[in-house]
Amino acid sequence: MVKKTGFVGYESEDIVLYLARILTALDRKVAIVDRTEQEMLLELLGICQGKKNGAGEREGEFAGIWITDQGSNLEEFDHIFFLFGYRLLHPKLYECECLVMVTDGVPAHASLLRRLGKWERKQFLILRNLVPMKHTEQYLTLLAEEENNYYRLSYNEKDIRRRCSLGSAAGCGIRLLSAEMKQLLLLLLEFLEEECHGIRIQQMLKKL
Repeated sequence: MVKKTGFVGYESEDIVLYLARILTALDRKVAIVDRTEQEMLLELLGICQGKKNGAGEREGEFAGIWITDQGSNLEEFDHIFFLFGYRLLHPKLYECECLVMVTDGVPAHASLLRRLGKWERKQFLILRNLVPMKHTEQYLTLLAEEENNYYRLSYNEKDIRRRCSLGSAAGCGIRLLSAEMKQLLLLLLEFLEEECHGIRIQQMLKKL
């Protein structure tokens, strides 16, 4: 059965790509559907195949991952990751069994994500590069609904450099990421797929 996960909020393109690469290395078939307004991941990777004069499907393969701006005819995949950005009313969002929310802590963002959190689904909250404001544990738990399902990812220049060069082989070198980013990826893999074992994944991280 295909597992569909939605990623909403703030700057999750690199996280999604790293997750897809690890799962692909674990022999899972993964597709990413970029439904953000600017199609940020497709832009970062330079994928434009099939799109002419603003019409048609934009799709291509990157490191064994199928990436497209359409969400149809993907039944042969084990995982489909939908990137929505702040398109929180997109109808495809309702198809996702799991939801990963990414925010930098801006109150307006948090209120939107909190509304999504009321849906019946598995969810995980990432607080990335927080703006200077105080966050209480109660606030985080309110957003994530479970106190164990959130993670603070602080600003790290190493990860930012990797993100800016995602279209190159060097940019996707997972073993070069910060320890904090690797820890987040491990937590998300456990969240998305119970069969993922930490030791095997850690060995995989050293090779990718």
